[in-house]
Amino acid sequence: MVLGGFGRGALPGQLAGPRGLAAHRSTGTLFVAELGNQRVTGWSFESGRWVQSHTFTGTKKIPLLEPTAICVDENGPWLYIADSKAHMVSRWRLEVEMGEIVAGGLGPGETLEQLDRPTGVAVD
Repeated sequence: MVLGGFGRGALPGQLAGPRGLAAHRSTGTLFVAELGNQRVTGWSFESGRWVQSHTFTGTKKIPLLEPTAICVDENGPWLYIADSKAHMVSRWRLEVEMGEIVAGGLGPGETLEQLDRPTGVAVD
């Protein structure tokens, strides 16, 4: 077992509603989007320990409500997070925990500025 296994919860080694996984190859970190804890957690394969656990509010105060999918941009230090309840996709610099909304964030809808419960995200 690599992740979880210590029951449902918010302590290190515990997960609550894991929904998405993304590996950052250059740092050897596996990120998990946790719906129940409203956070993204990182696991280091090198040390075998939880290395990050963030709600990603950062200085721009972008809360995670229902992180459902994540992906890592290997060409830069970015983690992208689809949040189905906030109707947005945000991206975060891994080293400094500063984020910005890159799609949606204006409530559910069908205009170009809106998303309706995104459940996936990918970068190329």
